[in-house]
Amino acid sequence: MDYFEKMKQLLYNGNKHDYVFKDLSQRSFKRYLKQFSAEINKNITPHSFKRGAATTLYAETHDLLLVRDFCDHTDVSITQQYIDQVQDPNRTGSARFTTSYDFSKIDSLSREDLLKLIHSERELEVKAFNFGKQIKAIE
Repeated sequence: MDYFEKMKQLLYNGNKHDYVFKDLSQRSFKRYLKQFSAEINKNITPHSFKRGAATTLYAETHDLLLVRDFCDHTDVSITQQYIDQVQDPNRTGSARFTTSYDFSKIDSLSREDLLKLIHSERELEVKAFNFGKQIKAIE
């Protein structure tokens, strides 16, 4: 079962006016969040939970259409505005200065180990697939 289905089973009973977490009504959930927010001096809302789940789902899958469906948005442009842009330290440059990488070790991997590595992370699979299409190795 994929991440989206697990989240949907956990959080959604099929009726948006029904219970949020199986036995917890939306009203009670909002009340508890308000009380907790006051205790920690932060504004936490049901929307921030949804946004956090959407951001996490996007970070895990990089699949904007899946996140759109999870959030029940009618337009993907709403989803693009909705999710936080996940910062990848490898793209920001900070990882290059804080870690020494010996990329030559990749060259010594067997085909089997390289495929295991690629298939170990959804993001790596997507990047490998998209790059393969870009260089026309995959049609």
